[in-house]
Amino acid sequence: MTLLDAATDLAATRLTPDFETRRLTLFGRVRSVHRAAIYVDLDGPPGALVIAIESVGGVPAGILVRGSTNLAALGVRAGMSFEPTAGGWSIPSAGIRIDAAGAATWSPALPLTTRLVTGPDLARRIAAARAIAARSVRSGGLWPSGAAHSSEEPWLSHARALIDALLDGLGNDDGDRATGAALGLVGLGIGLTPSGDDYLVGLLAGLEATGHPLHGLLAAAVAADVPGRTTSVGAAALTHASLGAYPERLHEVLLAVAGEAATSGDLVRAVERAMEFGATSGSDTLAGLFAALDLPAAGRSEKAAA
Repeated sequence: MTLLDAATDLAATRLTPDFETRRLTLFGRVRSVHRAAIYVDLDGPPGALVIAIESVGGVPAGILVRGSTNLAALGVRAGMSFEPTAGGWSIPSAGIRIDAAGAATWSPALPLTTRLVTGPDLARRIAAARAIAARSVRSGGLWPSGAAHSSEEPWLSHARALIDALLDGLGNDDGDRATGAALGLVGLGIGLTPSGDDYLVGLLAGLEATGHPLHGLLAAAVAADVPGRTTSVGAAALTHASLGAYPERLHEVLLAVAGEAATSGDLVRAVERAMEFGATSGSDTLAGLFAALDLPAAGRSEKAAA
């Protein structure tokens, strides 16, 4: 039996627009392989892509596939080439073929309906979302937990001090203080996407959704400072967020908080789904999101509604 005969076919279900228009020019090599995702370093922009199973949901620079629920069991290894084909892509050394024929396009840009206008209804939904998230928080991340404990890892205590400075800067429209603290969070923590990176992704989404006046400044500062400061996956997540591209799980939470959820159960499902991502990535991202939504909103409601 040849490798071609033993090929595993995966059907792409959704693509981000940048991949659909540049499908035949995407060459790269596998960086890492996990149960739910394969990360690939591309030879050119956007620099990296993610091949993820459907349950992960849409991701910036991503391809969602069906045909396997455990990508780590397909024989893909770091260093293998990723190549375009007539109908999609392949990882030839592992006998993987991805068929893009039936894939839909999904945009990682926040929908306009996520733009939040301050008011008692919004405050109530934010409080409800935070309470839902708090039920499934795991230890070790940046979810607010009151005073630091003596047993806390040094990086975590440092991160909490930086977050205090960041939120103080944002709350008082002090761009220098906010950007300085934000850059200190880049790459801080452990994992594929360090906790500091996840927090900043959520924070940038919340600042964009509320029309915070320092959103553009903070996004530009993060984008300029990312290279070499964090993991490749963390750098990609921050770069996308600085350009207004976010994972679908954040879209869903913001839509629910904005009042687009049909029932209270939709809010529960959106928050719980976001919290399930990674060991602490979900809670770290939502910690950043809720922190942005909690900032003083004076003078921003009209901008957010525009």
